[in-house]
Amino acid sequence: MRDSFALNIATLAQQAPAVRQKLRTIGSREGLEVLQSRAGAPVFRAGNITLHSLYDPQAEASQWAARIPDTTRPRVVLGFGNGYHLEGLHAGPVIVVEPDVGLLRKVLEVRDLTAVLRQTGARSLPPRRR
Repeated sequence: MRDSFALNIATLAQQAPAVRQKLRTIGSREGLEVLQSRAGAPVFRAGNITLHSLYDPQAEASQWAARIPDTTRPRVVLGFGNGYHLEGLHAGPVIVVEPDVGLLRKVLEVRDLTAVLRQTGARSLPPRRR
């Protein structure tokens, strides 16, 4: 069995060293249960809310992505989730806003998302001061 976290972190070492370092020093988000969809793909559940379909998250995410116009302009996606919706966005740059770094850590432990991380060009912004 391959170590998804090690593969993902190695990709981030080249793409976004600051994000890599942050992810190495924090823990996974607590309260996330990893379920298996009917299609066999892992899906997170927080409380009674699943972050993707429990049937076939990859097929449903592909259908969603197919409705997005093919463009070279950047697209902004709110939430990384399990990353299925990001895998279908092939053309043009993608900016993902994920405020829950613990959730991002957890998905990087569960899935090999190296292709998505290369596509999104992972970067982080400094935290906002209140």
